[in-house]
Amino acid sequence: MNRRRMLWAAGSAVAVVAGIVVYAVWPRADGPADVVRNYLAAIRAKDVDRALSVAGATRPDGAAGVLLTPAAIGDDWRADVGGTDRFGDDATAEVDVNLTAAPGVPDVWPGGDRWALRLALTERDGRWRIDQPLAELHFMTVPVRYLEVNGVRVDRSGADKDGGPSYLAFPGMYTLYRDPGDLATVAPSRIVAWPGSGPTRVPAATVTVTGRGTAAFQQTVNAMVDHCVAVAAQPGGDCRFSNGDGLYRLRDSVADIHDVKTAAWTLRRYPVVNLPGTLVAAPDETPLLAGQVAVPGEVELTASGPDLDSRAVTFTQTCLITDLGLRAAFAFDGTLTTSWSRPVRAQDTPPGRQSIAVTCTAV
Repeated sequence: MNRRRMLWAAGSAVAVVAGIVVYAVWPRADGPADVVRNYLAAIRAKDVDRALSVAGATRPDGAAGVLLTPAAIGDDWRADVGGTDRFGDDATAEVDVNLTAAPGVPDVWPGGDRWALRLALTERDGRWRIDQPLAELHFMTVPVRYLEVNGVRVDRSGADKDGGPSYLAFPGMYTLYRDPGDLATVAPSRIVAWPGSGPTRVPAATVTVTGRGTAAFQQTVNAMVDHCVAVAAQPGGDCRFSNGDGLYRLRDSVADIHDVKTAAWTLRRYPVVNLPGTLVAAPDETPLLAGQVAVPGEVELTASGPDLDSRAVTFTQTCLITDLGLRAAFAFDGTLTTSWSRPVRAQDTPPGRQSIAVTCTAV
């Protein structure tokens, strides 16, 4: 009997010690400041499930929750919990938090590496819950069809003109586009994500095309010019060279482009092109980079047909390539994508056909 009592007493002691250890490892969250402190500690530890549990929040479905991952949480900031203000019947409270960038981290915005913020809480069923534990971020669209947060890349190829869906994020500091791209580099920036009364609108970033990106665009342009040279003389060809008003001015007469029968187009020199950073809108109003002809290319036209006085003429003209109407963006995988827009000087182009704008002179 005495032995049984001794075993029971020993077991009870072990249980008490275990309870003390659990209490020490997981501090109680009796008050609103405790909840906020434990919530921020879980975020800093990149324990997503515990952070959501402490806050009394659930993970959203779909694209809205793609940033609620350990990889997207930065570790270059800290949060210190301050005082608590209680209101009304003590069932609501606000807790002060000081958010500070780690030493050596660039300012989030000029003059700012420390932020005094607040979190609102409500007591329900004997438990304090954070009213808005997650920040809502709304990013403006840029000519790269992805968003990069702390190295995590999010596909935004389906985003609309206002940037597509809003993304939810834990409180903290985040670095955008920290990793340079191969074809295009987006200027890195830092933002503070903090729950508030509405979405935080993140300004559009500056996109700079690298030398590799320019070379990729040049290769695309060369292929377009080659195709147009091959099909421009063919009936029903899907590309043509357009000199603006549809007239060929010869040495002593004028011919209509629709009257002549083109014998041949010959490529003499590709245009030199680049993407200087000028933004234009796509049909769905998402931004694109406008291509620029830095050095005109050259093609030669040999044609025959009636001039405006119905006289048969055969002529040769040298035509400088001045505009191709190509626009560019960069896809989720970083590759170059292009789209065509009718050049201003090629408005006489039939629907469904591409045009390369040229300026022609008689040889």
